[in-house]
Amino acid sequence: ISVSLSSPDDIISISDRSMIDHNFAVNGGGIYYYSTIQGVGGTLAISGDVQIVDNAASSTGGGICFSGYRAGGSSPSFLSLNGSLIFSGNTAVHGAAIYFYGTNDGDHMSVTDGVSIEGNTAAQNGGGICCITPTGSAEFLIANSSITHNTGGTGGGIYLLTNSGGAVTFLETVISENTAQNGAAGSGGGVWFQNSTAERPVIISLNGTQIMQNDALAQGGGIYLIGGPGEFSFRMSKSSVSENTAATNGGGLLMSSAGGVIDVQESTIEGNTAGGSGGGFYYANSREGTSAQIHLTKDTISGNRAGREGGGLRFSSSLGAVITDITDGQISGNTADTNSGGGIWHGGNSDTLTLQGSAAVTGNVSREGNGG
Repeated sequence: ISVSLSSPDDIISISDRSMIDHNFAVNGGGIYYYSTIQGVGGTLAISGDVQIVDNAASSTGGGICFSGYRAGGSSPSFLSLNGSLIFSGNTAVHGAAIYFYGTNDGDHMSVTDGVSIEGNTAAQNGGGICCITPTGSAEFLIANSSITHNTGGTGGGIYLLTNSGGAVTFLETVISENTAQNGAAGSGGGVWFQNSTAERPVIISLNGTQIMQNDALAQGGGIYLIGGPGEFSFRMSKSSVSENTAATNGGGLLMSSAGGVIDVQESTIEGNTAGGSGGGFYYANSREGTSAQIHLTKDTISGNRAGREGGGLRFSSSLGAVITDITDGQISGNTADTNSGGGIWHGGNSDTLTLQGSAAVTGNVSREGNGG
């Protein structure tokens, strides 16, 4: 299916038990949706028990390639995926199941209420979803859905690149058993995110979400997140990051930003493994003169392992300051194999670490270094 928008507020809908399978194109093996007229935006809405399976693209979007008006400065376009949809067995270079290209403020995608994106393969970015927003802010929601068993070079499950800030939200979603396999660039087994602008803020939210059993041949087994030079906020609540692996740093989460606020509440980071540092959670402040505020409240960080330092947590203020408080949480049973900080490694030029309330650091091991 090829859809070229020509009138304002065009709406294309696919529903019930429709099937789109075994098709091929350069872009959009199953569906290619785009706007070629300035000022024209529209909606592609897919709902019900639709299956988009075993399609292929030699470039972008094995299942769907979606784009608003590419020159920017136009009306927004909306991709809505809702219900018991299945995206499976699709292949592409970028965005095996879905490739979303947003250039207008307000361009956005939502994946809600039972969508399954499973077993898709991208040679490069985004085994499940590849979302790129070069000029419009990234507006991206996944709720009550699953991203599983996908493979990509970078971003095994999801790849998100924005040059304009934005808001990314995961609610009650499972991201599991995805693989980023592109060698030194194979970061973000579950989710890969990067922002490159200082002009607009980035807000990342996870609530009731499971990031588990993902694998990265480089960094960030569960999540690889580069907040960029601008205002940054990360919030994770009542979620779990478990049993993810990374060949180098950040078995569960790897994160870097120019300061900002990181707030993790009532969540679990457990059983993750990094060949390098930060078995559970690796963070570094990337800009001098900034301050990162990290709040860990009522969390469990346990059973994580690092080949080098920081079995549970590895936080660095080598550039900007890192101010961390751990309140009423438990950090236990973590291991650093060949360096220091079995439970916590916290250091740099300007760092502050505070444990308060009923915080407990117990049963951690630093096998060859200091600070169990």
